[in-house]
Amino acid sequence: MPPFFTEEIMEMDWREETLESLLAYFNKNPKGTPWADIAVYYPAGEVLSAILKKAAMISEKSGLSVFLAPAGDDRPYYLREVFRCRSALWIVRSEEECGKTALFSSRMGRDGVSLYGRDDGGISLSGTNLLSFARKGDTGSTVFSADDLAFPKRSRDEEFSQAEKDEGIEKEQVLLYASLILFAGGKAGTLLGAADLARHYYMGH
Repeated sequence: MPPFFTEEIMEMDWREETLESLLAYFNKNPKGTPWADIAVYYPAGEVLSAILKKAAMISEKSGLSVFLAPAGDDRPYYLREVFRCRSALWIVRSEEECGKTALFSSRMGRDGVSLYGRDDGGISLSGTNLLSFARKGDTGSTVFSADDLAFPKRSRDEEFSQAEKDEGIEKEQVLLYASLILFAGGKAGTLLGAADLARHYYMGH
């Protein structure tokens, strides 16, 4: 167990505001050595978990080690684990969370990229996605849609009504999440470059 996992931090009150508590604690204690290249923190759910597992498998072909951290009943454990990783991709449910989580990663000495696409959590194939980032001292936000990364832009009916039935839609989601993981993990300097890389690894190269 790394030195910063003391009894004090293990017994913290892990509510929504604990990012502040975690930051205050780590500012006073050694951060330890990252044990994975990137953590993906996301709203727990079977469908999103299955898609992210496939995206992680594609991303790991680049040499990245990927840790998936669902924000469900085990949130306290997974939140701690996120900051044991070198960088983080946060998938959040609001614009406010999007900026906050990326900046917290930076203040913890980690690269952070945060995605807000849909209120239920996850990337939007039919609308605009907000991306906030703090990477290597560079911070900012941008917006993008699926067609910006050379994927077809879907209608809302296609995205929400057919997502669980349409293999093409699932493939696009997997590749888009793999693109974000590769971008957040530092394997590409741009989202478009990361999308090209995701397609490359998906094809088995």
